[in-house]
Order: sequence, then C-alpha cells, then structure tokens
Amino acid sequence: MALHEKISRKQIPEYFTDSDIRVTLEELAARFNQSVWQTDRIMKTLNYFFIKNVPDQFGKYYLSDYARRVVKLIENKLENPYKNYPLRETFQKYFTIRTGEFKTIHDLEIRFGRDFVSPYKNVIENHLDGLQDELQEAHHKLSDILISEQLTAIQMVHQFVLVFNRFGERAEDIGNAIHTKDRFLVNLHEETDKFYQYIMESQTPENDEEIEQINKLRADWAIASEIYNDLSSFFESVDQKLALIHKQILYATEKLLELQENFSTRSNFRLAIKRILNKTLDQAAYEKGDVAFSAAFPLKNIPNDKVQFFYPDYYFFIVQKAGQLIEILRDEAYEQEQKQIIENQSRQAEIINEWLLSALDELAAGKEILLDHWINRVYSSENSIDLALYAGFELVQRTVNEKDYQVDIQNSLETLTDMKLQLWKIRITSRPSATLS
Repeated sequence: MALHEKISRKQIPEYFTDSDIRVTLEELAARFNQSVWQTDRIMKTLNYFFIKNVPDQFGKYYLSDYARRVVKLIENKLENPYKNYPLRETFQKYFTIRTGEFKTIHDLEIRFGRDFVSPYKNVIENHLDGLQDELQEAHHKLSDILISEQLTAIQMVHQFVLVFNRFGERAEDIGNAIHTKDRFLVNLHEETDKFYQYIMESQTPENDEEIEQINKLRADWAIASEIYNDLSSFFESVDQKLALIHKQILYATEKLLELQENFSTRSNFRLAIKRILNKTLDQAAYEKGDVAFSAAFPLKNIPNDKVQFFYPDYYFFIVQKAGQLIEILRDEAYEQEQKQIIENQSRQAEIINEWLLSALDELAAGKEILLDHWINRVYSSENSIDLALYAGFELVQRTVNEKDYQVDIQNSLETLTDMKLQLWKIRITSRPSATLS
C-alpha cells in the first residue's frame, strides 16, 4: 500500500529500486513507533507475491498485477464507491428489460448471458458489501452513543437520530430494490416463455429444413432457460444478503428501545437523588460547626452478617516422604522353571508339526488315515496324551477345510488305547486330483 501510494503521488518512479523499498519500510516503522522490521524476510515475501523484477534492469522492480488487485480491493473496502449510491438505481441500471428489447436469442444472450452479466453481478455484490459495512459502522456508532457518559440527553438524541435516519433510508432503498428485482425476474421469465411458445406454435417437421428449424428453436429455449436459472440463482443469494441486512436494521430498533430505557433509568435516578436531597435538607440543621439530622431523618443501618469459618477436622502438616524404588531380587529357580515350560511348549509344537507333515505325506501317497489309529501311534511314540490329542485335532483342522482332502465322519465310537477316551470314527483320504498332482 505504501509503495502504491508513493507511486501514485510521483514520489518514486513506477520502476523502483531496492533502496526505495528499504526507505519505505523505515518510514513505516517510524510512523508506527516500531523497530525496523526484518527487511530480508519482507523482501522475500514481496518478491514472491507483490513485486516483479524489471527485465534487463537489474535491481529495479514494479508492482505485480496481483498487488494492484489487492490494493484495489482494500481501497474498495475502505471507501466503497457504491456507499452513497442507491441500491435500487443499481438494479434499474443493469437489470431492466424494456418492451420489445429482445428479438432473437442472440440479443438476450448478449445482454444477460453468463459471461456478459458477470460484471453486473460484481457491481451488485460490491454494493451489498458496502451496504453491510455501512450498517455495521452505524451499529457501532449507536452503541458508542448509548454508553457515552459525557453527552447530554439532547446531544444523545440528536446524534442518535442522525444515525438512525440512515437505517430508515436504507430500509426504504432495500424495499424498492427488492421490488425492482422481483419485477425483473418476472419480465425475464416472460421473455424465456416466448422462446418456448415459438416451439409450441411450430408445426410438426416434415423435412430436414423444418427439423433443423425446430432444433434451433429448442436450442434457443435451452439458452434462455439457462440464463434465467443463472440469474434466478444469483438473486436468491442476493435475497439472503438482503435478509441479513434487514436483520441489522431490525436490530437497530432494539437500540432505540435501549435509548428509551436509558432515558427512563436516568430520569428515575435523578428523581430519586432529588428526593433524597430534599429530605436531607428538610431534616438537617447546622449546630456547633457541624451538620446534624433530626430524629425523624430515616437512617438505615449497614447490613452486617457474621462470617463463619468452617475448619477441617484434621491438619496434615507432616510432609510425606517420597517413595523409594525397591529393587526386586532375581529368583533363579523361578526363572529356570519358566524357561523349562517355554522350551517344553516349543518342543511340543515342533513334534506336532513333524507328525502333521508325516500324515500329509501319507495322504499325498494315496494312503488313508484312521484318526483313532493315528492318535494311538502318536501316543505310543511320544507317551503324551495331551500331545497325541492336540496332534489329532490339528490334523482334522488342517484337512477338513482343504479341497485336496476328504474327511468322512461315521456315527460310530472308537476307543483310544490306554487313554480311556472315545471319539467318532473318522477316515481321512486324499482326493484323486490331489494324489495325481
């Protein structure tokens, strides 16, 4: 902003130098009573976004298009050009349809097509933003007037009326703008219906020329409908913004009620003070160099209430000692016992796996396995009931869900030798395809 301002005032050329930037930063630091900023970091940011190097001129820069757009945006935000321009006139200027204005779809598209109407939309949006900022500023002024303790009642009312009149003018302007907008949408809808009416009035096509003509009419109606839908959607967003602005105006009426309440409170307070003063003067007398009141003067005692303190039953004055870490001694016997259990479990898993691989090899060779006989073999070899049963369960689990094996279960109990256990008669075989492979 400072560089743009200097360029506008011809204080520095349009192609400025590095020293111009540094001098500007020093001036800004002095203006705001701050230390000199980190010039190198700021120069890096400026080079990335806001300034560009001048070709073939080392050490010279110019403001980028992005920087100029940002400056323009800030200027419009601070001094909106549409702030004092009626909203209704903006609507009438850009969104008014005259009788017989559109002869062809080309005329309608040039006037209100998406690409042609975009600048008009921006004007309306900027106007609404300026209106919102203006009303927001007026709200702050009303709040400052209400909380001011230095203004008299007459001054407060005068300033309040000046600000509040602005709300009344804007409310009337918004109502007129809404009426103009609604009338425009009605007229635009009528123009769109004309193109649809052309289609309805055309006869059934009988040759290629008539077919081409009816297709052109349909295309024209599609373009007109798209234009209407686009503007209708835009004005829906405008209605939402106008509704928010209308709420701001209604909120301003609450400030008026607050002003009335403020006056009422002030007047009641002053009347109460006046009554107290009159009562005091009536009952006071000057005696022996001091003011004395008669017995009829209504004195009131200062309210007093005894404060009770509730003490706790116990006091913990002893500071607790910090806990100490206790080193647990190593139990070698327990350690060896657990290691032995882990080794036995690991060895048991290895043995079960060896028996499973042996059984799968037998099945692959085309042999059949009777589960009770196979468990007895494992038990005879390893002399462990748990290991034999685990191996049998693992074998069934491994083969029952495999397509290469077939598990037949018969409703007949078989007794396991020396185990006092019985289980169903289970035969496991390999399917022919698995055997051949």
